[in-house]
Amino acid sequence: MYRYLIGFSLGIWVGTYYNCKPIINKVKDEVIKNLPKEKD
Repeated sequence: MYRYLIGFSLGIWVGTYYNCKPIINKVKDEVIKNLPKEKD
C-alpha cells in the first residue's frame, strides 16, 4: 500500500512540477476523438 501512495504522490509532484497539463489535455483530446460514440 505504501508503494502505491509513494507512486501516486510522485506522479502528482512530477505532473505539477514539470507542467504536464498541456500534454495531458492533448492526450485526453486524442482519446476522446478516437473512442467510438456512445449509443443512446
